[in-house]
Amino acid sequence: SSQTQTYLAAIAEMQKKLTELYSVQNLIFPAISYLPNEVILEIFYFLFDSHPNPLQNVDFYQATTVCKRWRDIAVSVPRFWTSMRLNKPAYVENILQRSLHLPISLVVEDDRCYQIEQVVTLLKPHVHRIKSLDAAFAKREWLRSFCDNLNMPAFSLENLRVLNTNPWDEVTDIPSLFAGHMPLLRRLDLERTWIPHNLASNWTTELSELHLDSPTSSVAGLLDVLRVCPNLRVLVMDGVNTFLDEEDISDEPVDLA
Repeated sequence: SSQTQTYLAAIAEMQKKLTELYSVQNLIFPAISYLPNEVILEIFYFLFDSHPNPLQNVDFYQATTVCKRWRDIAVSVPRFWTSMRLNKPAYVENILQRSLHLPISLVVEDDRCYQIEQVVTLLKPHVHRIKSLDAAFAKREWLRSFCDNLNMPAFSLENLRVLNTNPWDEVTDIPSLFAGHMPLLRRLDLERTWIPHNLASNWTTELSELHLDSPTSSVAGLLDVLRVCPNLRVLVMDGVNTFLDEEDISDEPVDLA
């Protein structure tokens, strides 16, 4: 029919224009195709190191989409893949493989992390590599589940931030997270969460910064933690409420480093 012929002619015309555009592209970008791998790698290093937050480094990630060759070069460098925001299991598995044996920094938010149980299962063999963890949960049960499933020591962990982002929730104890055993922990941020003080000796040895934005139910518990923080330099308490009972109050001063 005449309508079919019109469509075929339009398709042929678009294909011709597309071919012309490819020709122009080849004229404009020939150098990119012939750059040595070493030069491309230097470009990636420059882009990667020029941004303080790898997860927000748009320029770096755009460069990985130039072509398959560029992407393969970027994927071959484990250092480029040591920070990740946990979401889909397939993505998490890929990043864990690319980062090889290097320390990793993780961000997890329950509204972005799909199939969290599968993600945690993938993480378990790599807990010893976690250097930094930033976890934010609006659902208390998901926070508890996440902590309960990561219940093995984190020997490399230096920075930990755990938030219960639901302002109406009570403080959530997280004794099971890394079994409370984080011997290299240097900075701890807790919001509406708390690690029971009876586990303090397992995570306070190297602690130099403690940030609290949550109620604590026991002054005695907080003081017990501070007493076993020999290297504490910074203590920030924002919105901390305590329920003072006579047995909570101690006349013994707590010396901070």
